[in-house]
Amino acid sequence: MKCLFLLLLSFSGLTVFSQTPQTAIKFSPLCLLDDISFPTIQSGIEFRLSQKISWYNEIGIKYRNSYIENYVDTSFIKSEGFKLKTELRYHIDKLFGVEVDGYTGLNFFFTQDHHNTQIDYCHSYDTTIMTDDFGVKKNVLGCNLIIGKEMVLSKKLNIDLYAGLGIRYVCIATINEQYNKATDFIIRPIDVNIPSIRNQTDANAGNFIAPNLTLGIRICFKL
Repeated sequence: MKCLFLLLLSFSGLTVFSQTPQTAIKFSPLCLLDDISFPTIQSGIEFRLSQKISWYNEIGIKYRNSYIENYVDTSFIKSEGFKLKTELRYHIDKLFGVEVDGYTGLNFFFTQDHHNTQIDYCHSYDTTIMTDDFGVKKNVLGCNLIIGKEMVLSKKLNIDLYAGLGIRYVCIATINEQYNKATDFIIRPIDVNIPSIRNQTDANAGNFIAPNLTLGIRICFKL
């Protein structure tokens, strides 16, 4: 129900803002394959507040389990999630006399992800390896300073490339977790990989602050 409300809100925003001059609808194709975070159908809308300043808003809805979740035998929570982003941009036409058609900006984002995961662990007093399946509720709030550039493909079609660095506050809670970080040890793979790092972070739960790196590509349709 929450995701449906967010989708309706997004579509209603498209109806209102599509009447604004210099409005563009943007779609993020790489988010469909983002199994490191979670895969989403993600799009947004940008409209100009002035010649140099624009406002961009984006929403993404989780549409399938990530490949990491596919290894879990037991489900304790419904797999679902969404991503929200709002971004204020300052557009730069020229830099040191050179045409750049770029922008810099500041964005704020919030993501919510519910998923199931699995770890192997053992007690500190025993070498027996056990497997723990549990549910995870993860909320992330953060902001980024970004730079970007739009490349013109046609009169109505652009490609938006961007990158940024910022900070995020992460809140993780688990459901039906047997692993106890105070007395147990997680069995890590010999080769460090992103899924194992994510599973370890989920298992330890709690709240923490971490740096955030963002980059991507958007397909832009001018209205």
